[in-house]
Amino acid sequence: MGIVILLVSVSALLYAVTNIVDKTLISGVITNPFVLTSIGSIVYLTYGVITLTIVPPIHAAHLWLPLLAALFVFGAILLYYRSLQKDEASRVVPLFGFVTLCSVVLGAAVFGEAFTVHTYVGIALLATGSWIVTVRRGLLSPFRSPALVLMFLSSLLWSLRFVIDKQLLTEYPPATVVTYQLLFQGAFGVCLLPFLWRRFRTLWQRARSAVLVTWMNEGVAIIALGTYTAALNLWYFSLASALASVQYLFLFLLTLAVHRFRPTLIGETITRRIMLQKSVAIATIISGVVLLSL
Repeated sequence: MGIVILLVSVSALLYAVTNIVDKTLISGVITNPFVLTSIGSIVYLTYGVITLTIVPPIHAAHLWLPLLAALFVFGAILLYYRSLQKDEASRVVPLFGFVTLCSVVLGAAVFGEAFTVHTYVGIALLATGSWIVTVRRGLLSPFRSPALVLMFLSSLLWSLRFVIDKQLLTEYPPATVVTYQLLFQGAFGVCLLPFLWRRFRTLWQRARSAVLVTWMNEGVAIIALGTYTAALNLWYFSLASALASVQYLFLFLLTLAVHRFRPTLIGETITRRIMLQKSVAIATIISGVVLLSL
């Protein structure tokens, strides 16, 4: 269990770092979510092609599973980037708590898993935390938040992807699952490059450093994905998902650190009231995720 906690914690910290970089890129230099996704896809495709020769292959009859999972992730990332454009990273990322909620609902709908009392309490806490983290002016303001809707849809796609992951991990090692999904995910993004070539060429000429930072950031994301997938292979999906919610706390602490030294970099508004609001929201969401995972 100790190694699982270490793997998930490292993954959560690395993902929190990528969230900060994502927010900086999508709000500044690379404002088109499709362009940013396609640039990152080059790293995924490269990784997939290189590691394809050294991991055990997936049977041809099962290839549709990582292909479908990659499609879900591609859509989820686009929705996530769009959400980051509309709100602060420390308000957007905790809404990934919906992943656990969607997983529980999918388990009940597809596999006939029964809800318990703590499931309903967990749902209530998750909904309350999501409301707190998005509320601004007026109690009904979260219902007018585009980020809330976008992140719910993104979380639904992520949960579908992790369900497929868990199925694949019953027959294949984590390295194989990660390789094939990144290979297909990278292929989806690279296929868009011909349609975005002018934007990419202009970006490469005028802001090459942003492209290089994007590639480095996606490399960190691959490491985070690999460590989380390894943990998923060793532990229950729901419990690993609950522990991974510590990412929201890591992100909050990172935003405070970044704001202290570079206040304008990620556009976070930091006041005592907002810090208290986000702290309560994160604690409530994590509590809800844990209860949903029991």
